[in-house]
Amino acid sequence: MLKKGILIIFIININSIFGQNKDVLKLQKESLFKAEQSFANFKPLEAINYYHQVCFLDINSELGVKAKKRIDSILPICQKKELDKWIGEWVLKQLKTDRFSFEKIVITEGEIYFYNKENDNNASRKEIIRFTLPELQYPILNINRLRFSNNEVWSFYVEKIDEEIKLFLDLIEDSSGVKYFVLDERIMTKDTRLGSEKEMEEELRTYYIKKL
Repeated sequence: MLKKGILIIFIININSIFGQNKDVLKLQKESLFKAEQSFANFKPLEAINYYHQVCFLDINSELGVKAKKRIDSILPICQKKELDKWIGEWVLKQLKTDRFSFEKIVITEGEIYFYNKENDNNASRKEIIRFTLPELQYPILNINRLRFSNNEVWSFYVEKIDEEIKLFLDLIEDSSGVKYFVLDERIMTKDTRLGSEKEMEEELRTYYIKKL
């Protein structure tokens, strides 16, 4: 995913360019140059985000076509690096939801096993790891999306927060094609002046921690 700083600068540049009717080609060339630099410096994830910027501006242009080809070649490398972070046994730490209530998840290189209870030995659900195609028409690129056998689309990613490695799962699209978006409820709590400081600081999303 795009880093916040890159995304903010990119959106500002887009608004400026389209608002003033300036040359989109200039920004495409700048993003393409940054992408090539990042890739040369062995930063494939950063590179793929810059290539995506080129495509988002005009995917049908010469530079857009070139950037898409580069994304197609780099994407498996980036997804493999992300998948390596997921592999292992994970147990539910907080916030069981109606849409996702498994207490244990085991991830291998090719499959994901879901267990209703942490002590269960038999998985209640098994899915083959199939990454979805990137949606280059959107301003934010998510390379961590998986499509399950029932057509649900979920996003998996691992993040280290307060010295704890957490696995987050987000439902992106259900089997009927309904899309979902994650809201940061802490912001709403803060804006409405409800709840204590402790409640606002607590993690409000479902996450798992790796079992050692």
